[in-house]
Amino acid sequence: MGKKTDTRQRMIEQADTLFRRHGYLNTALLQVVEESGASRGSIYFHFPGGKEELGVEVMGRVHQTLVDTVDEAAKAGDGDPGEVVLGMAREFGETLRDTGYQSGCPIVPVAIEAVPASEPLRKACADVFGAWERQVALHFESAGLGAEEAHRYARLAVCALEGGLVLARTQQSLEPLDQVALDVAEQVRKAVLAQAA
Repeated sequence: MGKKTDTRQRMIEQADTLFRRHGYLNTALLQVVEESGASRGSIYFHFPGGKEELGVEVMGRVHQTLVDTVDEAAKAGDGDPGEVVLGMAREFGETLRDTGYQSGCPIVPVAIEAVPASEPLRKACADVFGAWERQVALHFESAGLGAEEAHRYARLAVCALEGGLVLARTQQSLEPLDQVALDVAEQVRKAVLAQAA
């Protein structure tokens, strides 16, 4: 059972990497199999629904990774809501820089390339974005924002960071990502101070 699980997990991890670098449509199942060290027949054994099922599983992995990233940024920020945003940006920026600006966000390629053609993938992408927003909002609420305002700023943070990632990747520079993160962090801090006044 362990070997089966390991093979399946390796394929999900490799698909995640390939989607980030090449997009969903430009990633072939054979490429996932070869680069994960799995056998050719394993793709439909582990993912009978083919590439669509694999894509949904990758989004599940991304979901957990994003929630963990938000929580780690919040913990390091010690109650500073701006640090939640800045910590996420640092984590995303390190990945981007360390991969030579090849590995961006894995959600966007799937969302752009597979929606609306695939309802399961649309739902999986929506679920990941929703979970990301909720986790950020949770920490903004803990810092003192009301629920509605926390969710509004969480959405702003997610949209700004996604846009910053796209610009950083195309410009081969972390400056756009760092700048939007600083701007959103400042807005969130001001909103918390205004709430407390």
